[in-house]
Amino acid sequence: MDFFVKHLAPFPRHFPTDLQVLNIGDIRGKDHWVGRTFSTCNFSFILQGHGEFERKGKTWKVEAPCVITQWPGEKPNYGPLPLDATWDEIYFLYDARTVPQLRKRGFFSDPRPVWPITNLEGVLATLEELRSLIRLPDPASVVDRIDRICERMILESLAPPPGRGDDGDTQAIVQIEAALRAHPEKDYDFDALARANGLSPSTLRRQWSALYALPPNQHLIKLRLAKARRLLVESDARIGEIAQRVGFADVLYFSRRFRLMTGLSASDYRKRYRLRPL
Repeated sequence: MDFFVKHLAPFPRHFPTDLQVLNIGDIRGKDHWVGRTFSTCNFSFILQGHGEFERKGKTWKVEAPCVITQWPGEKPNYGPLPLDATWDEIYFLYDARTVPQLRKRGFFSDPRPVWPITNLEGVLATLEELRSLIRLPDPASVVDRIDRICERMILESLAPPPGRGDDGDTQAIVQIEAALRAHPEKDYDFDALARANGLSPSTLRRQWSALYALPPNQHLIKLRLAKARRLLVESDARIGEIAQRVGFADVLYFSRRFRLMTGLSASDYRKRYRLRPL
């Protein structure tokens, strides 16, 4: 087994991001299982090989290329199969306090600890640069780049390749999401929507969870609230009118969801972010 690790936490950031890598490791021929409680947020890119990932009594197949994640306070068990097999892995760790930032970006999803890499070309392009930077004798001058490359790798692992999906199912999911984004105010029957796009409802749910952090219904609510935020800032429409325009028949429910998402009431959000002439 070939194992390379770099500890980046001590290096000061000159252009800091809120996702700063603590440690990064590159393992060729990993031949053992891991079963311990983690105190950090970890992303492991499995580039070759296969095995299993067990967490909270549930088991996921690990088939390269894919990403597996480990979260603070959890004790997963994972490794290559059969027991004499190996896999290649590059991993990086974030402080446990970054969970809100990871969740906001769509990188943290409790029901989705394992996902297939949808844009392998994009991941490999960033991986090549990452490997060259972490092997520099003194990474102090490039640690800001490393932070952003790691974030880009997570994004590339989740986002479909530009202009296309990996396969027909992925493309159908992307098209469904685009329809929701274009008209979040509409009501959707996701089972019927799946069949209309040549998918079974179970395939829709499975493929959707590989691409997006939230289930379809919650994703739709997020899109509705995003549109409401824009209308609050960019228009003079009353709050009740905005709620109905983005798809909320119940204004009180809209208000609760809006405050839960933003930490502000709709009226306070408008006061804080209202566009003013320069």
